[in-house]
Amino acid sequence: MAFEVPKEKNAGKIIQVTLGATPESGGTRSHTITIGGCNAWPFHFFKGEHPHRPRVAMEVIVGCQEASDLPSFIKNIDLT
Repeated sequence: MAFEVPKEKNAGKIIQVTLGATPESGGTRSHTITIGGCNAWPFHFFKGEHPHRPRVAMEVIVGCQEASDLPSFIKNIDLT
C-alpha cells in the first residue's frame, strides 16, 4: 500500500500582482514580474496551484515586544 499525502483544501487565494510596467503599458521597465495567484500554502506545491515561482522572501520576526527590539532595516521603513 502506497503512502498518500493528505491534501487540505484552501478556500482562499493570494491576489496576483504584476510589478513594473513596460513601455507598451505606459511604464519605463524592460520587463515585469508577476507574483501571487497561489491557492495553497507557500512551497506546498503538491497541495495546489503556484502559477509563479517565488520572487519575494521575508523573515518573520517573533518575540519583538518593543519597537527598539526590531532590526534597523524595519525601523527605518517609511510607511507614508
